[in-house]
Amino acid sequence: MTPSTTPHPRFRSNPFATRWTQPGACPFLFPGEMTIHQLAIQLRQQQGWGQIVGPHGSGKSTLLATLVPELEKPPSHIACYRLHQGQRQLPVSFQDPDLQRCNQVIVDGLEQLSRWSRYRLKQFCRRTSKGLLVTTHRSLGLPNLLAMQPNLLTAQRIVAYLQRHHDKVISDDDVRHYYPHDSHNLRELLFDLYDLFEQRRPAAARPAPSASLSR
Repeated sequence: MTPSTTPHPRFRSNPFATRWTQPGACPFLFPGEMTIHQLAIQLRQQQGWGQIVGPHGSGKSTLLATLVPELEKPPSHIACYRLHQGQRQLPVSFQDPDLQRCNQVIVDGLEQLSRWSRYRLKQFCRRTSKGLLVTTHRSLGLPNLLAMQPNLLTAQRIVAYLQRHHDKVISDDDVRHYYPHDSHNLRELLFDLYDLFEQRRPAAARPAPSASLSR
């Protein structure tokens, strides 16, 4: 194979690998005509308060990763925390310098906190005139910013974006077949398509045996 036809390393990798699908690597694809700029304006109109609500794997963290750079424009100062399963308290105290001087608090996974911890966080943000933006699986009493409603069309758009530098190994019909219609979990769909892509792509496009792919 001549240098001119040697594929870029990215083209040789699986487009459904975690490195390409994790929040921050793949942009959030809005339905309709909405843009990330419009969403940031809406949040500011709500004095920085809002909740992004949606089920597991619906793209909430991806939306945050796309939105945060828009919110970080001066004079904003953001304190952002991502909570994990069973994390009942914020990982910092309310006296933390970053939390004290920020004007926008972002918590990914607010439902993980205990009811008392959520109450204290809301009171702290109100008392110090900070915005509070959260993601959650259910409404927690903040003004709605966006309700995540993934569907088959959204899934097909994401797959088309991820394969934009590849031959179309995964078709719209494949997405329709593997799409989890009950849970609408896009994360699980991409896991399944990773395996399907590995099964179908030509051997010449696969990495050398010593190389490893992050799923």
